[in-house]
Amino acid sequence: IKILLNLVQADAGEVSLFGLHPQDSKSREKVGYLPELPGFWPELSAEEMLHFVASLRGHGSSKKIAPLLSSLGLKVRASRKMSGFSKGMLQRVGIAITLLNDPELIILDEPMSGLDPRAQEKFRMILKNQRSEGKTLLISSHALEDIRSLCSRVIVLEKSRITLDGPTET
Repeated sequence: IKILLNLVQADAGEVSLFGLHPQDSKSREKVGYLPELPGFWPELSAEEMLHFVASLRGHGSSKKIAPLLSSLGLKVRASRKMSGFSKGMLQRVGIAITLLNDPELIILDEPMSGLDPRAQEKFRMILKNQRSEGKTLLISSHALEDIRSLCSRVIVLEKSRITLDGPTET
């Protein structure tokens, strides 16, 4: 994941995203990433954080903020400072940021972490909708049921080596 996101360089081999080097801004525009522990400025509201990210990306993603907050159950709390948010609420803000630019590749690291069962189900439905729209999901998770329900292929890594690569049961 870190190599795909151009956070570290590969020791060997080559990697490309959409036929481009991960460092190319055109490839990065097509990627949404949710880290295991997203970090935010606690003095900002969820809405302010999303507007800030939208301004950095420099395109019309700000129109998607209200619908994203609503779909993730954050509409009522959108104007409150994130310093008072639970881990699950912060995770939902991270999900909104991940989906803000309508990415073609959605990379998720332990995406259900901190979410209550209702929020997990909502997020699963959002991800299934993304997948049905032709988006690619790359999920790093220990939650095998999420992998089975959201992914068509599974790769198991052990000490950075592939030990299993094949279709999930559908």
